[in-house]
Amino acid sequence: MSDSSPADPKQLYRDGMFHLRAQEFSKAVSLIQAAIEAVPQPAPDMWRNLGWASYLVAEDFLHGRKPDYAFEPLMLAKKAYEEAEHGFLKMYESEQDEDRKKMIGRRVTDCRRRLIHVEGFMEYVGRRRKLVTGENLEKVETPRQPAAKIPPPQERQEAQASEETSKAESGTAEEHDASGRNLSEHVQQIVGRLSGWLHPKS
Repeated sequence: MSDSSPADPKQLYRDGMFHLRAQEFSKAVSLIQAAIEAVPQPAPDMWRNLGWASYLVAEDFLHGRKPDYAFEPLMLAKKAYEEAEHGFLKMYESEQDEDRKKMIGRRVTDCRRRLIHVEGFMEYVGRRRKLVTGENLEKVETPRQPAAKIPPPQERQEAQASEETSKAESGTAEEHDASGRNLSEHVQQIVGRLSGWLHPKS
């Protein structure tokens, strides 16, 4: 195969997931993003995993005390989760099988939960930059568009109650958390760290 031959999107995606599991998050972002750009209609799980990998890139910057560098990957994570949510909602609306519909509803719930975390981090990073440099990042943030249709309330409650079960049942959920990092625990740790930077003790 010549060097000019286009890369196989499936191989790009597999390579990206390999690097995600290896906790090489920047490489994972580049490869998954390339796979998405190489197909006309990316699957929602491709967007979902791009969102997770991008979030972890931002998290590494925060752990390395370089929060100013975290804003760009957070923006990418936000876009990816919004695309994933939109794709899953379209699947939800057209799906006839009730079991699959429940699974897709859990994906929608998961994307929305993670978007809340991402947007919270964007707010913290924006506040810190404004405090340190006077630069206001709010002007580059894009508001989320409300979803046209939302799974019924009982579906969302059921999804939340069975969230941990769904991770065990679903291969894509395992891929999504393939890095082994627990999102909620890291959110609490990083929020505490950022709060310390924003409000240092005298």
